[in-house]
Amino acid sequence: MSRRVPLLVALLAAAAVAFAGVAVAHGNHASASPQVSANGSVVVDQVFLSEPGYLVVTTDPAEGEGRVLGHRPLGVGPHSGVRVGVDSDYWQSVAGNTTLRIRLYGDDGDGEFDHEADPVLEWLGQPAGGPVTVRKGPAPVYLVPSGNGTVAADGTLSVDRVALAERGHVVVHDGTDASGSSLGHRTLDAGEYADLAVPVDSGVGNRSATVAVHRDDGDGEFDPDADPVVRVGADPVASTLSLSVTGDDPIRVNTPTPTVAGSTETGTTDQPPRSPTVTAAGPTDEGITTATGPGVGLLGAAVAALAGALLVARRAGV
Repeated sequence: MSRRVPLLVALLAAAAVAFAGVAVAHGNHASASPQVSANGSVVVDQVFLSEPGYLVVTTDPAEGEGRVLGHRPLGVGPHSGVRVGVDSDYWQSVAGNTTLRIRLYGDDGDGEFDHEADPVLEWLGQPAGGPVTVRKGPAPVYLVPSGNGTVAADGTLSVDRVALAERGHVVVHDGTDASGSSLGHRTLDAGEYADLAVPVDSGVGNRSATVAVHRDDGDGEFDPDADPVVRVGADPVASTLSLSVTGDDPIRVNTPTPTVAGSTETGTTDQPPRSPTVTAAGPTDEGITTATGPGVGLLGAAVAALAGALLVARRAGV
């Protein structure tokens, strides 16, 4: 056997791994962070559908699919900050915390949702989605992180959406939970914000981080010992992501230029935008959706890997 054949096989295997990365990035997925809802709408952080279908909220079943409380149609691709209103009778019966479940369904071809006829979308053999803890409250509290976790050239991390019921802080913690040291923060008045830029320490580098909503003790200054994270039940209103540093500065809206407050921790204080792009939550509110996402880069890497493999093989005369 020619020694070139194993070389070609190895190169094609590397390309296959790159393609597998694309498949993982584009698997059916839906996730929502713990949150407070004022009127029964649930904000789902990130969604990806491999085919047109439905984002569905159900009761959390002991077994089976649970009772359907609300749904909305979505197209193929990634979506961010999607709201789904739940059944009003169910919401009126809620007192305090409730556990709901997010599910993705395909469409059987009739363009109408039917939980008995439409197929449940799966990823790695399991239904796509998962549980979310929701507390009934007078004002919403939620956090939708940026899907790519990129720290821009100006030293800020973008948060897609955040809502605070009272004056508080959006804090970027080092590590995979809200107890890590602060890498940066932004102090906000009560309200809902979109495309929020949170300043972080200039030496943050690539790492895991958790973005969380904290209460303020009344002095308007973030203190990790005095300003606790907002919790729904035992779970913090927070989301973990992978930070990466880039030379590109993404577009910001409704966010004044943040000011640096220190060498190891940065922060700024703002009021809600005068014309916020996020309105009060409601069962029929539209979420931010997009047809582009980080998977495009993975696709390019996969194509490049395969092209490189074929080029090397061609030059080797395989």
